[in-house]
Amino acid sequence: MTRSAGREGTGPAVPPPLPPNEDLRVAALRAYDILDTAEEEIYNAITQAAADACAAPMASLTFVDSTRQWFKSKIGLTDRETSRDISFCAHAINGNTLFVVEDAQTDERVKSYSNVTGSPGLRFYAGMPLITSGGLALGTLCVLDTVPRKLTELQSQTLRALADSAMRVLNLRRNSGVALFAKAVDMTSDGVTISDLAPDGKLRILYANNSFLHFTGCSYHEVINQLCTFPISSHHSVEEACETALQRAQATTVEAKFHAPSHSCLWDRISFVPYVDEGGRLKYMVAVHRDITVAKEAETQLQQLHAMRTTLSTVDHVVRNFMNAAQLYSEHVTSGRAIEQPMQDLFHDALEKTRKHLTSLNQLSVFKDRPTPFGVSLLETNPCEDD
Repeated sequence: MTRSAGREGTGPAVPPPLPPNEDLRVAALRAYDILDTAEEEIYNAITQAAADACAAPMASLTFVDSTRQWFKSKIGLTDRETSRDISFCAHAINGNTLFVVEDAQTDERVKSYSNVTGSPGLRFYAGMPLITSGGLALGTLCVLDTVPRKLTELQSQTLRALADSAMRVLNLRRNSGVALFAKAVDMTSDGVTISDLAPDGKLRILYANNSFLHFTGCSYHEVINQLCTFPISSHHSVEEACETALQRAQATTVEAKFHAPSHSCLWDRISFVPYVDEGGRLKYMVAVHRDITVAKEAETQLQQLHAMRTTLSTVDHVVRNFMNAAQLYSEHVTSGRAIEQPMQDLFHDALEKTRKHLTSLNQLSVFKDRPTPFGVSLLETNPCEDD
C-alpha cells in the first residue's frame, strides 16, 4: 500500500512531524551503531539497485537522527547529511508503507523546502521505511528525481524488497563476527550470497557480492529474495547439497551448470556453509560460488584427447591388418600365381572391415566437424561402387 502526498493546496509547508515513539526510535537507531560510519559496498549495492530499478538519478539509504538525516549510501547526492527540517524521509518514517511525493512543487508539506525551491530541485520522492522487528522506523531507502513522475507497481515492489534487504543486512551487521565476515565477502573474488529465513519459511538471499553479480550476469535487485540455491534453484543435486548442509550443519559442495543471461553455459562449484548460533539454530546460509567453466572445458578437452589417442590406436590396428592383407594379395598378383577364391575372400573381408571401422570412427565426436586438410577428410571411407 502506498501513501501518496496531497495535491496543491494553501498554507505554509508542514514541518516533518515527530513519530509518537520518537525516543524509542532514536534509541533503536543508536543501538545499531550505523551513524557516521564509512561507506560500505554492501549498502552501496542496495542503493544502486534501487536507483536502477526505479530509473532514478538519485537514491539514498537514509537514517533519520534526532536533528538530521544522514546518508549511509547515496547516488547522485553530494551532501553526507542534511537538516531534518527539510527531510522527506522524516515524513516517511511516520508510517510503515511506501511514502510517495509525485510532485513536490504541489505538495503543501514539502513545496517550500530549500531542496525543492533550490538545488537540487527535487520534484519526486519515493521512500520505503526501514522497520525494525519492533515496528520502529530507522530511516528509508528512497529514490528521487527532478521531474514529477510515478512508480510502476513493479518498481514499488522492488523498492519494498530492497528496503527489506537493507534491514536484514543491518540486523546481520549487528553481530560483530558476521560483520567482519561480511566485509571479507565484499572483497573476495568468489561469488558469495548470504541468505536467511524469509517470512515464507524459505532461505532467501539478502545479500550478494559484486563477484556473484559479475559471474551470474544478474543485477542486484534480480538476485535479492531469490532462493539460496540461485541461480541453479531447480537442479536436484544443488537442492540436495543445500539440504545436506542444513541437516549436518556443515559445509557441502556440489558442481552444476547453468545458463547465464548472456545465454552462455557456465559451470558453478557451490559450497553451502550454514551459520548457526550457540544453540545450533540456523541464522544464515552462506553460498560460495566459484566459476569452474574454464577448468571443466579443459577437463573435456583432456577427455577428448584421450579418446582421440585411443581411437588413433584402433585406426592403426585396423589399417595394419588391411595392409598385411593387401601385401599378401599383391605378392600373389606379382608372382603371377592364380588368386584362389579363399585369398580373394580374405582380401575382400579385410577391405570391408577396414571400411566399416573407419566409417564408424569418422562419426566419433573427436573427429566430426573438424577442419580437414585439402578440403578432404582423411577418414572419408564411403565404399566404392562395384564395377
